[in-house]
Amino acid sequence: MPEHTPSLFVQIASYRDTECQWTVKDLFEKAAFPDRITVGICWQYDPARDRACFVQPSPRPKQTRVIAVSLEETDGVCWARAKTQELFEDQDYVLMIDSHMRFIHGWDSALIEELSRCNSAKPFLSTYPPSYVPPHELQKDCPAIVLRAKPFTEYGDIRFDGEVLPLQPERPLRGAFLAAGLLFAAGRFVREVPYDPFMYFDNEEVTLAARAFTYGWDVYSPTRPLVYHYYYTKEEPMRRALHWDDHRDWEVLRDLSRERYAYLLCREEPGNPYALTNIEHYGLGSARSLEEFEYFCGIDFRKRQASEKALHSGFINGLDRYRVAGATK
Repeated sequence: MPEHTPSLFVQIASYRDTECQWTVKDLFEKAAFPDRITVGICWQYDPARDRACFVQPSPRPKQTRVIAVSLEETDGVCWARAKTQELFEDQDYVLMIDSHMRFIHGWDSALIEELSRCNSAKPFLSTYPPSYVPPHELQKDCPAIVLRAKPFTEYGDIRFDGEVLPLQPERPLRGAFLAAGLLFAAGRFVREVPYDPFMYFDNEEVTLAARAFTYGWDVYSPTRPLVYHYYYTKEEPMRRALHWDDHRDWEVLRDLSRERYAYLLCREEPGNPYALTNIEHYGLGSARSLEEFEYFCGIDFRKRQASEKALHSGFINGLDRYRVAGATK
């Protein structure tokens, strides 16, 4: 490894996922400079039922750090993502991924190079990755994916959609939204926008996107696939367990999380004071306002309205050059 090769921290929250062991193996084996990588995992599992999650040991155990958590202790994916950041040691770069991923060869150098091409003082890369099918069947013919909003749900939640661009952009495209399963940034992102452990699942991504924006960070979509994601379906007989499968009180966590989101982005006072636990550590920044984020992305959070700008990625300059009508992930 060259003397000045920058360091890289990979954070993974894994919930009873047999794919996580293969994700770690793949990322080390395909890295251009594996010596520079530290992996931090929050492993949530049942020792009696989840032995299949630990068949393949990490190829670099000294570079793989683990916080082991029993199922009774965990409060969901955001809680676990925050836990992984306790293992961060101010590496130069941070990559946040899901526990079921695959990589291109030289992915670490490719991500750093992509980030360097973003026209921003504080850029980060994020998108919904293309898919893979275990063990290693990667989706083909997918130049780039950008994110756009879906309409608000009847519960007032908002999520995003990935649009496949048939033509590859020359440079990363600045967007408004992010995907929690693939986020790459300078390491200081962890200190400036720490993951909020009190979010649950709904509105996780939009809340983090707004917080990052108000701290002055700009999100960009990579110009090509660098990482791949396993998209489980309900029909699969071996579908992995999810937090709400094992926890009867998950709706309590979800409802507190919704109130927290409504306080941060919709300017609504919560009915339950516990919804604002440690909110001072996980709030909005002062570099840009929430109103500026709303104007930029085309969402009115108070009214729970997503404009055509939000629904069709109108905030991405020059997008029509790379798209074909109706192409979606």
